[in-house]
Amino acid sequence: MTQSAFRAQLLTFNGDPAQSSNAAVFNEDGLLIVEDGHVVAAGVYAALASQLAPGTHVEEMRDKLIVPGFIDTHIHYPQTDMIASPAPGLLPWLETYTFPIERRFTDPAYARDTASFFVDELLASGTTTALVYCTVHKESADALFTRSEARNLRMVVGKVLMDRNCPEFLRDTAQSGYDDSAELIGRWHNRGRQMYALTPRFALTSTEAQLEACGVLAGKHPDIFIQSHVAENHDEVKWVADLFPGHRSYLDIYDGWFHPPFRAAATPTGFRARASPRRAATENAQHVRVREQAQHDRERVREVNGVRHAHGAFAEQVVRDRFAARRVPVEHPLGVLEFEQRVRQPTFG
Repeated sequence: MTQSAFRAQLLTFNGDPAQSSNAAVFNEDGLLIVEDGHVVAAGVYAALASQLAPGTHVEEMRDKLIVPGFIDTHIHYPQTDMIASPAPGLLPWLETYTFPIERRFTDPAYARDTASFFVDELLASGTTTALVYCTVHKESADALFTRSEARNLRMVVGKVLMDRNCPEFLRDTAQSGYDDSAELIGRWHNRGRQMYALTPRFALTSTEAQLEACGVLAGKHPDIFIQSHVAENHDEVKWVADLFPGHRSYLDIYDGWFHPPFRAAATPTGFRARASPRRAATENAQHVRVREQAQHDRERVREVNGVRHAHGAFAEQVVRDRFAARRVPVEHPLGVLEFEQRVRQPTFG
Protein backbone atom coordinates (compact mmCIF):
# COMPACT_ATOMS: atom_id res chain seq x y z
CA MET A 1 0.00 0.00 0.00
CA THR A 2 1.30 3.45 -0.96
CA GLN A 3 -0.07 6.27 1.17
CA SER A 4 0.26 10.01 0.65
CA ALA A 5 -1.38 12.94 2.39
CA PHE A 6 -2.11 16.61 1.83
CA ARG A 7 -2.66 19.20 4.55
CA ALA A 8 -4.73 22.04 3.12
CA GLN A 9 -8.05 23.82 3.24
CA LEU A 10 -10.71 21.30 2.18
CA LEU A 11 -14.13 21.79 0.64
CA THR A 12 -16.18 18.60 0.47
CA PHE A 13 -19.84 17.70 0.13
CA ASN A 14 -22.01 15.23 2.03
CA GLY A 15 -25.13 15.82 -0.06
CA ASP A 16 -26.66 17.89 -2.85
CA PRO A 17 -26.22 21.65 -2.19
CA ALA A 18 -29.43 22.28 -4.13
CA GLN A 19 -31.34 20.17 -1.61
CA SER A 20 -29.58 20.96 1.66
CA SER A 21 -27.99 24.08 3.14
CA ASN A 22 -25.64 21.83 5.11
CA ALA A 23 -24.32 19.85 2.15
CA ALA A 24 -21.03 21.76 1.87
CA VAL A 25 -18.33 21.10 4.47
CA PHE A 26 -15.31 23.39 4.77
CA ASN A 27 -12.24 22.53 6.84
CA GLU A 28 -9.80 25.38 7.27
CA ASP A 29 -7.11 22.98 8.45
CA GLY A 30 -7.89 19.77 6.63
CA LEU A 31 -6.20 16.50 5.76
CA LEU A 32 -6.69 14.42 2.62
CA ILE A 33 -5.32 10.87 2.77
CA VAL A 34 -4.76 8.93 -0.45
CA GLU A 35 -3.92 5.24 -0.77
CA ASP A 36 -2.97 3.68 -4.10
CA GLY A 37 -4.57 6.55 -6.01
CA HIS A 38 -7.87 6.56 -4.06
CA VAL A 39 -9.04 9.05 -1.44
CA VAL A 40 -9.64 7.10 1.77
CA ALA A 41 -10.20 9.92 4.24
CA ALA A 42 -10.84 13.66 4.25
CA GLY A 43 -11.60 15.94 7.16
CA VAL A 44 -10.14 17.95 10.02
CA TYR A 45 -6.38 17.47 10.35
CA ALA A 46 -6.44 17.05 14.12
CA ALA A 47 -9.01 14.25 13.85
CA LEU A 48 -7.32 12.32 11.02
CA ALA A 49 -3.60 12.73 11.65
CA SER A 50 -3.53 9.58 13.80
CA GLN A 51 -4.65 7.52 10.76
CA LEU A 52 -1.47 8.28 8.86
CA ALA A 53 0.79 5.28 8.34
CA PRO A 54 4.29 5.59 9.77
CA GLY A 55 6.58 7.41 7.38
CA THR A 56 3.78 8.89 5.26
CA HIS A 57 4.86 12.19 3.73
CA VAL A 58 2.39 15.03 4.36
CA GLU A 59 2.55 17.72 1.72
CA GLU A 60 1.96 21.12 3.32
CA MET A 61 -0.50 23.15 1.27
CA ARG A 62 -2.27 25.16 3.96
CA ASP A 63 -2.54 28.24 1.74
CA LYS A 64 -4.32 26.16 -0.94
CA LEU A 65 -7.88 24.88 -1.31
CA ILE A 66 -8.54 21.26 -2.34
CA VAL A 67 -11.97 20.52 -3.80
CA PRO A 68 -13.57 17.48 -5.47
CA GLY A 69 -13.17 17.20 -9.23
CA PHE A 70 -15.46 19.50 -11.19
CA ILE A 71 -18.41 18.16 -13.19
CA ASP A 72 -19.18 19.73 -16.56
CA THR A 73 -22.83 18.97 -17.32
CA HIS A 74 -22.82 20.08 -20.96
CA ILE A 75 -19.92 20.21 -23.40
CA HIS A 76 -19.23 19.38 -27.07
CA TYR A 77 -15.76 17.97 -27.59
CA PRO A 78 -15.89 18.27 -31.41
CA GLN A 79 -16.11 22.07 -30.99
CA THR A 80 -12.64 22.27 -29.46
CA ASP A 81 -11.21 23.85 -32.62
CA MET A 82 -13.98 26.45 -33.06
CA ILE A 83 -14.49 27.88 -29.58
CA ALA A 84 -15.98 31.42 -29.66
CA SER A 85 -16.53 31.48 -33.42
CA PRO A 86 -18.83 34.49 -34.00
CA ALA A 87 -22.30 34.30 -35.57
CA PRO A 88 -25.56 36.26 -35.38
CA GLY A 89 -27.42 33.30 -33.88
CA LEU A 90 -27.44 29.59 -33.14
CA LEU A 91 -28.71 28.30 -36.48
CA PRO A 92 -26.22 30.19 -38.73
CA TRP A 93 -23.47 29.31 -36.25
CA LEU A 94 -24.23 25.63 -36.73
CA GLU A 95 -24.22 25.93 -40.53
CA THR A 96 -21.10 28.09 -40.74
CA TYR A 97 -18.81 26.54 -38.14
CA THR A 98 -20.15 23.55 -36.26
CA PHE A 99 -21.31 21.25 -39.03
CA PRO A 100 -18.17 21.71 -41.19
CA ILE A 101 -15.83 21.00 -38.27
CA GLU A 102 -17.86 17.96 -37.22
CA ARG A 103 -17.44 16.54 -40.72
CA ARG A 104 -13.72 16.14 -39.97
CA PHE A 105 -14.48 13.43 -37.43
CA THR A 106 -14.86 10.93 -40.24
CA ASP A 107 -11.06 10.84 -39.93
CA PRO A 108 -10.23 8.57 -36.96
CA ALA A 109 -6.82 10.22 -36.54
CA TYR A 110 -8.41 13.65 -36.19
CA ALA A 111 -10.95 12.28 -33.71
CA ARG A 112 -8.24 10.64 -31.61
CA ASP A 113 -6.08 13.77 -31.57
CA THR A 114 -8.97 16.04 -30.60
CA ALA A 115 -10.18 13.63 -27.93
CA SER A 116 -6.71 13.44 -26.41
CA PHE A 117 -6.34 17.22 -26.32
CA PHE A 118 -9.86 17.66 -24.96
CA VAL A 119 -9.37 15.21 -22.08
CA ASP A 120 -6.01 16.75 -21.17
CA GLU A 121 -7.57 20.21 -21.01
CA LEU A 122 -10.46 19.01 -18.86
CA LEU A 123 -7.95 17.64 -16.37
CA ALA A 124 -5.88 20.82 -16.51
CA SER A 125 -9.03 22.70 -15.47
CA GLY A 126 -9.85 20.30 -12.63
CA THR A 127 -12.76 18.61 -14.44
CA THR A 128 -12.93 14.86 -13.84
CA THR A 129 -16.51 14.16 -14.97
CA ALA A 130 -18.39 15.51 -17.98
CA LEU A 131 -21.53 14.93 -20.04
CA VAL A 132 -20.21 15.13 -23.58
CA TYR A 133 -21.64 15.42 -27.06
CA CYS A 134 -19.72 13.73 -29.87
CA THR A 135 -20.57 13.92 -33.58
CA VAL A 136 -22.92 11.73 -35.58
CA HIS A 137 -20.00 9.36 -36.22
CA LYS A 138 -19.76 6.49 -33.74
CA GLU A 139 -15.98 6.61 -34.20
CA SER A 140 -15.95 10.01 -32.47
CA ALA A 141 -17.50 8.43 -29.37
CA ASP A 142 -15.07 5.51 -29.46
CA ALA A 143 -12.15 7.97 -29.61
CA LEU A 144 -13.32 9.90 -26.56
CA PHE A 145 -14.24 6.84 -24.52
CA THR A 146 -10.83 5.32 -25.25
CA ARG A 147 -8.95 8.41 -24.09
CA SER A 148 -11.16 8.89 -21.04
CA GLU A 149 -10.70 5.27 -20.00
CA ALA A 150 -6.94 5.63 -20.28
CA ARG A 151 -7.06 8.58 -17.84
CA ASN A 152 -9.62 6.88 -15.58
CA LEU A 153 -12.10 9.76 -15.84
CA ARG A 154 -15.87 9.45 -15.61
CA MET A 155 -17.33 10.49 -18.95
CA VAL A 156 -20.99 10.31 -19.93
CA VAL A 157 -20.76 10.33 -23.72
CA GLY A 158 -23.15 10.08 -26.63
CA LYS A 159 -23.06 9.87 -30.40
CA VAL A 160 -25.24 12.68 -31.78
CA LEU A 161 -28.48 11.63 -33.49
CA MET A 162 -29.56 13.72 -36.51
CA ASP A 163 -31.75 12.49 -39.36
CA ARG A 164 -33.07 15.78 -40.77
CA ASN A 165 -32.36 19.51 -41.10
CA CYS A 166 -28.61 19.02 -41.23
CA PRO A 167 -26.09 18.44 -44.05
CA GLU A 168 -26.24 15.07 -45.76
CA PHE A 169 -22.67 14.37 -44.67
CA LEU A 170 -23.77 14.46 -41.01
CA ARG A 171 -27.11 12.72 -41.35
CA ASP A 172 -27.97 9.30 -40.00
CA THR A 173 -31.38 7.58 -40.01
CA ALA A 174 -33.69 6.46 -37.25
CA GLN A 175 -32.47 2.89 -37.77
CA SER A 176 -28.74 3.58 -38.21
CA GLY A 177 -28.76 5.93 -35.22
CA TYR A 178 -30.46 3.23 -33.18
CA ASP A 179 -27.98 0.57 -34.31
CA ASP A 180 -24.89 2.72 -33.71
CA SER A 181 -26.11 3.83 -30.28
CA ALA A 182 -26.95 0.26 -29.28
CA GLU A 183 -23.48 -0.86 -30.34
CA LEU A 184 -21.81 1.91 -28.32
CA ILE A 185 -23.96 1.15 -25.26
CA GLY A 186 -22.92 -2.49 -25.44
CA ARG A 187 -19.25 -1.60 -25.80
CA TRP A 188 -18.90 1.25 -23.30
CA HIS A 189 -21.78 1.75 -20.87
CA ASN A 190 -20.69 0.92 -17.32
CA ARG A 191 -17.29 -0.19 -18.56
CA GLY A 192 -15.14 1.03 -15.70
CA ARG A 193 -16.11 4.67 -15.17
CA GLN A 194 -17.54 5.20 -18.68
CA MET A 195 -21.27 5.74 -19.20
CA TYR A 196 -23.50 6.35 -22.20
CA ALA A 197 -25.99 9.09 -23.01
CA LEU A 198 -28.56 8.91 -25.80
CA THR A 199 -27.99 12.18 -27.64
CA PRO A 200 -30.58 13.57 -30.05
CA ARG A 201 -28.93 16.91 -30.84
CA PHE A 202 -32.21 18.77 -30.53
CA ALA A 203 -35.76 18.34 -31.74
CA LEU A 204 -35.05 20.25 -34.96
CA THR A 205 -32.65 17.61 -36.25
CA SER A 206 -34.58 14.47 -35.31
CA THR A 207 -37.74 13.14 -36.90
CA GLU A 208 -40.42 11.68 -34.72
CA ALA A 209 -39.26 8.27 -35.94
CA GLN A 210 -35.79 8.94 -34.56
CA LEU A 211 -37.15 10.18 -31.25
CA GLU A 212 -39.23 7.01 -31.10
CA ALA A 213 -36.11 4.90 -31.71
CA CYS A 214 -34.38 6.79 -28.92
CA GLY A 215 -37.33 6.01 -26.65
CA VAL A 216 -37.01 2.31 -27.44
CA LEU A 217 -33.34 2.31 -26.42
CA ALA A 218 -34.15 4.23 -23.26
CA GLY A 219 -36.69 1.56 -22.38
CA LYS A 220 -34.20 -1.25 -22.97
CA HIS A 221 -31.47 0.47 -20.95
CA PRO A 222 -33.17 2.31 -18.08
CA ASP A 223 -29.87 3.28 -16.44
CA ILE A 224 -28.47 5.26 -19.38
CA PHE A 225 -28.60 9.04 -19.65
CA ILE A 226 -30.49 11.15 -22.20
CA GLN A 227 -29.13 14.58 -23.15
CA SER A 228 -30.33 17.18 -25.63
CA HIS A 229 -30.91 20.92 -26.09
CA VAL A 230 -34.01 23.00 -25.51
CA ALA A 231 -35.06 26.59 -26.28
CA GLU A 232 -31.71 28.28 -26.91
CA ASN A 233 -33.10 31.13 -29.04
CA HIS A 234 -36.33 32.49 -30.49
CA ASP A 235 -35.78 31.30 -34.09
CA GLU A 236 -35.18 27.77 -32.90
CA VAL A 237 -38.26 27.76 -30.68
CA LYS A 238 -40.47 29.03 -33.52
CA TRP A 239 -39.16 26.38 -35.91
CA VAL A 240 -39.71 23.62 -33.35
CA ALA A 241 -43.31 24.76 -32.89
CA ASP A 242 -43.82 24.48 -36.67
CA LEU A 243 -42.27 21.00 -36.80
CA PHE A 244 -44.12 19.63 -33.78
CA PRO A 245 -47.61 21.17 -33.78
CA GLY A 246 -49.88 20.20 -30.94
CA HIS A 247 -47.27 20.15 -28.21
CA ARG A 248 -47.67 22.39 -25.22
CA SER A 249 -44.03 23.44 -25.28
CA TYR A 250 -40.58 22.53 -26.55
CA LEU A 251 -39.88 20.48 -23.42
CA ASP A 252 -43.16 18.63 -23.90
CA ILE A 253 -41.76 17.01 -27.06
CA TYR A 254 -39.01 15.28 -25.09
CA ASP A 255 -41.31 14.51 -22.19
CA GLY A 256 -43.63 12.61 -24.51
CA TRP A 257 -40.96 10.39 -26.04
CA PHE A 258 -38.60 9.72 -23.17
CA HIS A 259 -40.43 9.80 -19.85
CA PRO A 260 -41.92 6.56 -18.42
CA PRO A 261 -44.39 4.92 -18.45
CA PHE A 262 -44.35 5.48 -22.22
CA ARG A 263 -41.78 3.56 -24.21
CA ALA A 264 -42.07 3.44 -27.98
CA ALA A 265 -42.15 0.21 -29.96
CA ALA A 266 -40.46 -0.64 -33.23
CA THR A 267 -42.33 -2.14 -36.16
CA PRO A 268 -40.85 -5.17 -37.97
CA THR A 269 -39.61 -2.83 -40.73
CA GLY A 270 -38.17 -0.13 -38.52
CA PHE A 271 -39.42 2.89 -36.64
CA ARG A 272 -42.66 4.43 -37.75
CA ALA A 273 -42.85 8.19 -38.16
CA ARG A 274 -45.85 9.19 -36.09
CA ALA A 275 -46.77 11.87 -33.60
CA SER A 276 -45.61 11.77 -30.01
CA PRO A 277 -48.17 10.20 -27.66
CA ARG A 278 -48.17 13.53 -25.81
CA ARG A 279 -49.65 15.29 -28.83
CA ALA A 280 -53.24 14.07 -28.43
CA ALA A 281 -53.32 15.31 -24.87
CA THR A 282 -52.17 18.78 -25.89
CA GLU A 283 -54.11 19.48 -29.09
CA ASN A 284 -56.39 21.86 -27.20
CA ALA A 285 -53.60 23.67 -25.39
CA GLN A 286 -52.48 25.93 -28.21
CA HIS A 287 -53.48 29.14 -26.49
CA VAL A 288 -51.68 28.61 -23.21
CA ARG A 289 -49.70 31.72 -22.43
CA VAL A 290 -45.92 31.56 -22.80
CA ARG A 291 -45.40 32.42 -19.13
CA GLU A 292 -47.67 29.59 -18.04
CA GLN A 293 -45.80 27.19 -20.35
CA ALA A 294 -42.47 28.17 -18.83
CA GLN A 295 -43.77 27.74 -15.29
CA HIS A 296 -45.23 24.33 -16.15
CA ASP A 297 -41.91 23.25 -17.66
CA ARG A 298 -39.99 24.31 -14.56
CA GLU A 299 -42.40 22.37 -12.37
CA ARG A 300 -42.15 19.37 -14.69
CA VAL A 301 -38.37 19.32 -14.45
CA ARG A 302 -38.60 19.41 -10.65
CA GLU A 303 -41.12 16.59 -10.41
CA VAL A 304 -39.42 14.13 -12.76
CA ASN A 305 -36.70 12.38 -10.80
CA GLY A 306 -33.29 12.56 -12.43
CA VAL A 307 -34.04 15.39 -14.88
CA ARG A 308 -31.62 18.30 -14.65
CA HIS A 309 -30.92 21.28 -16.88
CA ALA A 310 -27.63 23.03 -17.60
CA HIS A 311 -27.45 26.64 -18.72
CA GLY A 312 -25.01 27.46 -21.52
CA ALA A 313 -22.51 30.25 -20.84
CA PHE A 314 -19.24 31.61 -22.19
CA ALA A 315 -16.33 30.14 -20.30
CA GLU A 316 -12.60 30.24 -20.67
CA GLN A 317 -10.41 27.29 -19.88
CA VAL A 318 -6.84 27.69 -18.81
CA VAL A 319 -4.93 26.28 -21.73
CA ARG A 320 -1.34 26.12 -22.63
CA ASP A 321 1.15 25.62 -25.40
CA ARG A 322 -1.14 24.55 -28.24
CA PHE A 323 -3.34 27.63 -28.05
CA ALA A 324 -2.86 30.99 -29.73
CA ALA A 325 -4.77 33.82 -28.04
CA ARG A 326 -6.58 36.81 -29.51
CA ARG A 327 -9.13 39.30 -28.25
CA VAL A 328 -12.61 38.92 -29.71
CA PRO A 329 -15.83 40.90 -29.13
CA VAL A 330 -18.83 38.83 -28.04
CA GLU A 331 -22.44 39.95 -28.00
CA HIS A 332 -24.00 39.43 -24.60
CA PRO A 333 -27.35 40.51 -23.11
CA LEU A 334 -25.42 42.92 -20.88
CA GLY A 335 -23.47 44.47 -23.75
CA VAL A 336 -20.46 43.70 -25.92
CA LEU A 337 -17.78 41.90 -23.98
CA GLU A 338 -14.19 41.18 -24.87
CA PHE A 339 -12.41 38.05 -23.79
CA GLU A 340 -9.37 36.11 -24.80
CA GLN A 341 -10.15 33.43 -27.34
CA ARG A 342 -7.70 30.57 -27.32
CA VAL A 343 -7.59 28.47 -30.46
CA ARG A 344 -5.85 25.14 -30.73
CA GLN A 345 -3.20 25.08 -33.40
CA PRO A 346 -4.47 22.69 -36.09
CA THR A 347 -2.77 19.33 -36.20
CA PHE A 348 -4.21 18.17 -39.51
CA GLY A 349 -4.61 19.92 -42.85
